[in-house]
Amino acid sequence: MHKNQSLLLIVVCLIILSGCSLSPKKESTNQLDAKLTLKKQEVNFLETYGKIKLEFDENVKGWITLESTGTAPLNFNQANSREEAFMLASMRAQRNLIEFLSSSIKSEKFTNSLSKVMLDDLLTNGISDTPKPEDYLSDLEGNNDNDSMLISKNSESRKRVNNISQTVKESIAQSAEGIIKGAMVVDRRIDPDVNMVAVTIKVSQKSIDAANEISNQMGGI
Repeated sequence: MHKNQSLLLIVVCLIILSGCSLSPKKESTNQLDAKLTLKKQEVNFLETYGKIKLEFDENVKGWITLESTGTAPLNFNQANSREEAFMLASMRAQRNLIEFLSSSIKSEKFTNSLSKVMLDDLLTNGISDTPKPEDYLSDLEGNNDNDSMLISKNSESRKRVNNISQTVKESIAQSAEGIIKGAMVVDRRIDPDVNMVAVTIKVSQKSIDAANEISNQMGGI
C-alpha cells in the first residue's frame, strides 16, 4: 500500500515537472536591453590636410571609431619617393587627428554636425514620436490642431540630440591623449592617375587598450 502511494507520488511529481518544462518561455520585456543596442551614426569633417571620419553611438552616447586620412604627392622619378610620400601622408593624417582633437571638437560646428545627422536620421526613418515632413506640410495647409504637440516633439528631439552631441564631444575630449597614442595605420593607397598617395589611420577603444598594454610592457614609455 505504501509502495503504491510512493509510486503514485513520483508519477504526479514527474507530470508536474514535465508540464513546467514544456510551458512556453516568456520573451524578455526588459526595455533596458533594447535601449543599450548600438545605433551607429557617422559624420565626416574636412581638416587642413584631409578628412576625418567619426563613428559614434547614439544610444550609448560615445564615440566608437575615428579615422583620419592624409595625402601626399608622389614623384615616380625618384627612387625612394613612394615610401617618402607614404611617410608624409601618414604624418599629415596624424596632424589631421591632432588638429581635430585640439580645435574642431571645441567648435559649435562639431556639435551641430552631429545633431544634424541624428535629426536627419529621425526624419528619414519616420520615428513615431518625431515630427515628419508631412506634419509640417499639414500646418502650412491650415491644420493647426496639433501645433503644440508638434512643437513639443520637435523641441524634445532637438534637446535630446544636442545632449548626445555634447556627451560624444566630452567623451572624445576625455580620451584625446589615448586617441593619439592608439591611432594605427589601416590603409595605404596609390592613385597613379593623379600621382598621389593616401594613408588612413584609425583608432578605437580596442586600439587604445592595445597601445597602453604595449606601453606598459616597455616600461611606460
